[in-house]
Amino acid sequence: MDVVAEKIRAKLVELKKAHPDDSAGVTTCFQTMQKYLANVYRDSSQEKFRNIRVSNPAFQQRVGAFTGSLDILELCGFKASCITYLLTVHTTWPAHIQCH
Repeated sequence: MDVVAEKIRAKLVELKKAHPDDSAGVTTCFQTMQKYLANVYRDSSQEKFRNIRVSNPAFQQRVGAFTGSLDILELCGFKASCITYLLTVHTTWPAHIQCH
């Protein structure tokens, strides 16, 4: 497993441990982050898939409310800006980014 993939795995474990009483919320958080990555992977030319508005109430409820979620998105290639997380689109996806 490459270094970044191991960091992502460790952050996912930390996030799950930080919210032991909200397994449904953690599952939703994981699924939502996976959906963001899958959308970019499938069609990186669509700007709407490369941007996540962190101020969006749905994002805050599903992802932003969970400790470490933004760190995970950054490890996956998103970069912080004032209002939006922007994904840096790679010519080829790193081995640790796999969408099913």
